Amino acid sequence: DAMAFVMGSTTLELLDDQGVVADSVEVEMKVAPEIKWTFRNVEEQVNAKGRLSIAMEVRNDGNAVDGLSVQLQSSHSVDMGFIPPEIAVYEDGVEYPRSFEVSNIPLNSNFTIRAWVQLPQDQSTNGTVYINTTIRSRLAPEIPFVHTSTGDYLGVSWQPSELEDEGIDWSGMASTVALYIEAWWGVAFSIFLASAILYKAVIDRQRRIEEIETLPYQQTSEHSEDWMSQYQTETPEPKTEVQAGPVQEVPKATYEAMFRHQHGVAEPTRASVDTALVAAATDVLDRRTEASENKANASLESIQPRDVETPLEATEKLVQPPREPSPHPPVQTSSSEPVDDLEF
Repeated sequence: DAMAFVMGSTTLELLDDQGVVADSVEVEMKVAPEIKWTFRNVEEQVNAKGRLSIAMEVRNDGNAVDGLSVQLQSSHSVDMGFIPPEIAVYEDGVEYPRSFEVSNIPLNSNFTIRAWVQLPQDQSTNGTVYINTTIRSRLAPEIPFVHTSTGDYLGVSWQPSELEDEGIDWSGMASTVALYIEAWWGVAFSIFLASAILYKAVIDRQRRIEEIETLPYQQTSEHSEDWMSQYQTETPEPKTEVQAGPVQEVPKATYEAMFRHQHGVAEPTRASVDTALVAAATDVLDRRTEASENKANASLESIQPRDVETPLEATEKLVQPPREPSPHPPVQTSSSEPVDDLEF
C-alpha cells in the first residue's frame, strides 16, 4: 500500500546451519508505480434524432498520482466527439475533439468522460456502430484501457416515416384549460371578492365625506310634501305697457333761461397776467433785498473796527440800473350779462 516512487531500504542476511547470521547486505529500493484504471457507472442512451450519448466514470485505483490520454474511435465514418471537462487539454480550433489529456488525477478519485456519436441515417441496411473509448496512463502509455460502446441503427427502408399533422388537438386543449381553471379558480375568486369589498369601502367613504361637507342650510328634507313644486315653472306675469304722453317743444331761449336759473351763471374767463407787471414786481423785490444786504454790511463794519478784507472787483455785484416803471395797462372788466330772472 505504499505510494509510488517512495525510497526505502531492505537488509538481506545470510544464515549458517546453526541459524547464525554469517553476512548481511543492505539494498536500497524504490516503490514502483501500479497503473490501474477501472470503468464504472457507464451510461449509453440514443435519443429520437439518432444520437448516442456516452457517459462513464474512470477511477484511479493505482498507487500513483497519474494522468490520462483519452481517445475516441468508431467503426463507421460518422460525426462524433468528446465533451471535454474544464481541466482537460485538447487541440484548439477543432469543432468535435476526439482526444484530450488530463493531468494530476489523485488516488482513489473519479473522473467523468462524456462523448456523443451521431448514428448513420443514410445506410441501406441495418447495422451496428462500435465506439472504442481508449485511455492511456501518462506513466505507462503502452498499457491501454479500452471500453467499447455499441449503437444500432436502421436502414432507410426500415426508418419510421414522420407522423402526419393531425390538426389541432381540441380535447387536449380543453383538458389543459380545465386543469388551469381548477388550479387557479380559488385565487381568481379571492381577488374578485377583495376588489368588490375595497370598491364598496371607497364608495361609502366618499359618501360620508360628502355628508360631512354639506352645510346645514344646504340640507333639504326628504319628506317634504310639496317636493313636486320645485319642478314646476312659474308663468311670468304680463307687463303693462305705459303709454308716454306727447312731448311739448320748448323754444331755445326759454330753455337757456331755465338752465341759468337752476345752475347759475357761468363764471367769466379771467384775463392773463401781463409780463411787464411781473418784471416790475421782480425789480422792486431785488432793490429791497440789496438795501437789506447793505444795511447788514454797515452793521458789521461798525462792530469790527479792524481792516476787513474787501472782495475782489471781479466779484462785486453789478448793480442793474433802475428801470422806469411802465404804465399799467387798464384793467378791462367784463360786463356781466343781464340775468333773465324768469320763473315758470
